[in-house]
Amino acid sequence: MKPSVDFITNLAPHYRDALWQELLKSPEYQVHFLFGKEADSSIRQIDFSRNDWNSLRCQTKEVRNRYLLGILVWQSGAVSHAWSSSAKAFVILDHLYILSNWVICAIARIRGRKVAFWGHGIYGNESRWKRFARLFYLRRADLLFVYGIHAKELLVSAGFNAGDIRVVYNSLDHRHHLNLRDRLIDPQFYSKSGFFADPSRPTLIFVGRLTAQKKLSLVIDAVRELQESRHPVNCIFVGAGPERERLEKESADLPAIVHFFGACYDEHLLGKLIANADLCLSPGEVGLTAIHCLSFGTPICTHGTLSEQMPEAEAIQSGITGAFFDKELGNIAEVIVEWLDSKPDRQAVRQACYRQIDTLYNPTNQYRIFTEGLRFLLSQALES
Repeated sequence: MKPSVDFITNLAPHYRDALWQELLKSPEYQVHFLFGKEADSSIRQIDFSRNDWNSLRCQTKEVRNRYLLGILVWQSGAVSHAWSSSAKAFVILDHLYILSNWVICAIARIRGRKVAFWGHGIYGNESRWKRFARLFYLRRADLLFVYGIHAKELLVSAGFNAGDIRVVYNSLDHRHHLNLRDRLIDPQFYSKSGFFADPSRPTLIFVGRLTAQKKLSLVIDAVRELQESRHPVNCIFVGAGPERERLEKESADLPAIVHFFGACYDEHLLGKLIANADLCLSPGEVGLTAIHCLSFGTPICTHGTLSEQMPEAEAIQSGITGAFFDKELGNIAEVIVEWLDSKPDRQAVRQACYRQIDTLYNPTNQYRIFTEGLRFLLSQALES
C-alpha cells in the first residue's frame, strides 16, 4: 500500500494545476490536497469541473479560510483532518500567519508524523523580529521545500542543515506551453497589430497585474528616457489592475508608443504577445512573469536585489536570458540600451530561455524534487 501524504495549502491557484495533477497521479504516494477557498481572491483558481479532474477530484478537499485581524488565518477543517488523517507526512505552507498550521505541526509531533514546509523560506530583508519569528517557525519542520537557491543559502547561513532543504523552483503549465511554442513566433506580429505608429522599433512588454507593487511608473519613465535619448522603443502592458488609469495618464505624452492591451486569458494570444516582444521589463518584483516570459522565449529585465525580489528572478541569467539593473542607481534605460545594442541573436536567446524552463522550472522537475524529498522524509520516519 502506498504511503499517504497530505498537502495543505491556502488556495488552489490555476498555475498549480499541472503540478497538482502530477503529484496526485504519483505511483509512489497516495497524495491528497486540502485547500482554502476565497470568493474575492484576485488569483484564478483551478477549475475542478474539467473532465481531466474527474478521477482526481476525490483526492482534494476544500476547507474555509477564516481571517483574524485582517492578517491571521485559520483554516476551518484542516486541524480536524490532520488529527484523523492516515497520512505519514504533511506538506504545509511556510506562511507564518496561518495559525492552523502551527497546530498541525503539534499534531504531527504527537502522532509521530513528519512535516515539510513549502514556500519562500526567508528573503534576507526581514526586520530582526520578523526574521526571528520566521526562523523559529521554520524550525518546526523536518524538511523545507523552498522556491529558490538564494533562500536556501540564507537558511544554511542561519544554521539549517543543507540536506534538509530542497529547492523546488516554481512553474506554470509547461506541457501546454510546449505545445504552443512553435505556433507563436511571427516576426510581423506587432507590425500587423496596429498598436504602434512605428512597429519597426524594439518592443518592450510587461505581463501581469497592474499594481503599485510592480513599480510600473518606472517602465513609463524608461520609455520616455529612451525616446529622448534617441533609442526609441514601443511598450505594451498586458494585464488589468488598479494602476491602469494612472499609468495611462502618465504616458499620455507617448501616443502610439505605449499601448494598454488589458487582461488576456487566451494563452495562445498571450503567448504571441510575449514571444514576439524583444524584452520583458518588470521593474518591481518579477515573480511568475519571469517563468511565463522565459517559457515563450522572451528575455527579462528586472532589478538584481535578490533580497527584494521574488525567487523566480533566479531563472534569469544575466546577459543570456535577460539583464539586471541596479535598483539604487535606477539605470533601467541604460541597461535596456546595452541589451538592445548588443544585438543578441534572438533565436539563441529564445533557446536559452526555453532551456531554463525545460530543465528546472516545470512541474515534472518539481514532481521529481518533491518525490525525492518525501522519500528522504519518510525514510527518516522509519528509522525513528
